[in-house]
Amino acid sequence: MESWAGEAVPDSQLASPNRRLAARFAELPAGVAIVGVMVVVGWLIARSTPPESPGEGIAYVAMGAGMLVAALYEVVLTGLVGQTLGKRLLKVRVVSKETGEPPGIARSLIRFLVLWSVWMLTVAALLMIYTDKQHRRGLHDLAAGTLVIDSR
Repeated sequence: MESWAGEAVPDSQLASPNRRLAARFAELPAGVAIVGVMVVVGWLIARSTPPESPGEGIAYVAMGAGMLVAALYEVVLTGLVGQTLGKRLLKVRVVSKETGEPPGIARSLIRFLVLWSVWMLTVAALLMIYTDKQHRRGLHDLAAGTLVIDSR
């Protein structure tokens, strides 16, 4: 691994936006599989227990555990090695701007939280279009006081 020790990382070393995006999409099957298995486990638990039993709460714990495992996968591998499997596949690496070494757990966690907060807000904003039956408005429409109409 190269180390730049206080020097700026040369532009020639920066990964292209397309490779970064491809690496992110290469992670999707693993993340979806982890969360999917836990959602199925949670659904099976919820389905096999009466509504008044604690099984429903256990189901949500199982679903949350799947999301936690996916988050740990991203944070730990990126923090300690600088690469997840998708990044390794696309030959890109996350490094500290100051040292050129893997960023460490704390920086990796910050990176993860910011990225997924933006993704979750985007998904939530778009899902509102389908859940607001009366006006089909997304969060962005509510904030701006707008509607989207069919202009055919």
